[in-house]
Amino acid sequence: MLNHQATGRRIPFSVKKNDDKGLDFYYLVELTAITDKFVDTRMAGEDGKDVAVVKMEYLLDRDVDFRLFKYLTES
Repeated sequence: MLNHQATGRRIPFSVKKNDDKGLDFYYLVELTAITDKFVDTRMAGEDGKDVAVVKMEYLLDRDVDFRLFKYLTES
């Protein structure tokens, strides 16, 4: 994911409102990795033991449509 541009891979980003609202996923945007924002770190796993994780940040290729954002974020 870090080198997606060099390999020509896309990172489409879709979300689901929640499990109560059916099975639909909503395509939002394409993502671009911010390469200096990938950080190896550790966090507590479900069993309480530390596990290795990578924190990542991405740029969105455009703004999310306000109506869709509102629908996805309202209860």
